[in-house]
Amino acid sequence: MQRNMRFHRRCQSFSPVLLFIGVSWALLVEVPQDSLNGTVGQSVLLSVTYKLQEPFHPPLAIQWNFSNTTNVLVTYTGTNFSVSAEGIPICHSGYVFIHPSYQGRIIFFPENASLLLQNLRLIDGGVYTVNFKLLKKTRDIALTVSAPHFNNGNPESSDPTEDNNLAIPGHPVTYIAGGCFTLLFLLLLLLCCTRCRGPES
Repeated sequence: MQRNMRFHRRCQSFSPVLLFIGVSWALLVEVPQDSLNGTVGQSVLLSVTYKLQEPFHPPLAIQWNFSNTTNVLVTYTGTNFSVSAEGIPICHSGYVFIHPSYQGRIIFFPENASLLLQNLRLIDGGVYTVNFKLLKKTRDIALTVSAPHFNNGNPESSDPTEDNNLAIPGHPVTYIAGGCFTLLFLLLLLLCCTRCRGPES
């Protein structure tokens, strides 16, 4: 009798481990690019795909977090799913919450867990983490945001030197140099005229 009770307790102790293994195999998450570049004012897609495998039981909870803030950017709770033979969600229903500070700048796609960031700012650079909470799976995407670059209408060179500036038509330096040469020429002409009139007088 005591042996049976011990065996029963051991089976109970193993059951959470088996349940965790079953849950971890119920989801496959992929991130095509874990490092992205963006430009201020533009948009960037943090692309994610996931597949659900049997056995899987709703709800499905997904969160997006950002390394530069403690606020949760997006929370999605899916309660009803239809899955294709490949495990891709084709029909779903649930609730999406977007943090107020990101309203109008974030679009979340429940069918693949991707996140679209719009109207990028420099402070948006950092690490974004998608977290499948109940299934204990996370993936990170690093985003670098840079300011738009203006090269003063010269697409071939972003840092023209002083010599190059002199050769640009319409550049202020060109006008200054031309004026100096003109003034010098007039002074020389006036000097010549003065010397020529001197002996006659």
